[in-house]
Amino acid sequence: MFISRHISKNPSDYSLPEDKWIPEMEFYSFFDSNLQYESIIYPLDKNPTFIRKEGIYKLTYAVGRIKIFFEHGAKISNNTLLELYELAQYFNAYLLQSFSREVSTKKIDEIKLSQKKSELKPKPSKQTDLSFGQNNVWLVLKGSFQNTLEYFSLKPGPSMDWETGIMKMERNEGILAFYHEGYTYLAGQQVENLFQFKPGNDEELERQYFQKLSDWSKTFEDVQFYLHYNKLFYANAFYRFLNQELVYGEFYTEGFENNRGKIPPTISSLYDTDANNVSEVWGIGPESFKYVEGVKMMGVFVCR
Repeated sequence: MFISRHISKNPSDYSLPEDKWIPEMEFYSFFDSNLQYESIIYPLDKNPTFIRKEGIYKLTYAVGRIKIFFEHGAKISNNTLLELYELAQYFNAYLLQSFSREVSTKKIDEIKLSQKKSELKPKPSKQTDLSFGQNNVWLVLKGSFQNTLEYFSLKPGPSMDWETGIMKMERNEGILAFYHEGYTYLAGQQVENLFQFKPGNDEELERQYFQKLSDWSKTFEDVQFYLHYNKLFYANAFYRFLNQELVYGEFYTEGFENNRGKIPPTISSLYDTDANNVSEVWGIGPESFKYVEGVKMMGVFVCR
């Protein structure tokens, strides 16, 4: 880990050349040798604020105690949160969200417990065999498989194993489709075609997403939509309609951000509202299908 020498309010400036980074041990040593003073300003351009090179969180020194904080809604993983917690423990510092809300130790304990449980789960030989949640789009609709495909005028090809289906989906040969416990799943880049977008900026696209999902909710009792890209660019979105009523929705891109509805406690308690994490709250997410008994024996289809 490195701490940036340069401070900037512009997130695009967080990626700095290595000659402007400070090794973490230099940073630790400074505080270790000066903790007896009431107020410390680390010599970073005469600024008492410290930013990690990724720009995820900041460290400040107030009278008597260091504060480590990250912005509310920041895209922060559980692993990074644990790393920040360990850093806070090292400095006997506050770990804060949004400058004033202290991160609960209960949440940290839940993350540690969850990680221990994950370590005990049997892992498939290939981690990507049943995963379709990265750099992808997917719909989850409550309804029969045949009726759902007919509604969207999709024609399924022959049944195939998961690995082949995922491979074809990633090559953009069609929409990965399968049925599980009352829900039809449609995944892949071509899911975007179902929305029949008109050209527009991110704000206009978000409006079209919302309107089309609202229309579909008149046919399907439960409509869930997820979008997550983190390779060439970052975009994250999720919506849910239940009985024609919006439960909640978020849309985030580098150029536009919008929330719809009142955020449910089950979502606000997440420290990372990655669409994959939200899908685990509202049902079975792409990663969890790796561990569902019998799923690997179930055939999937690629539709056009």
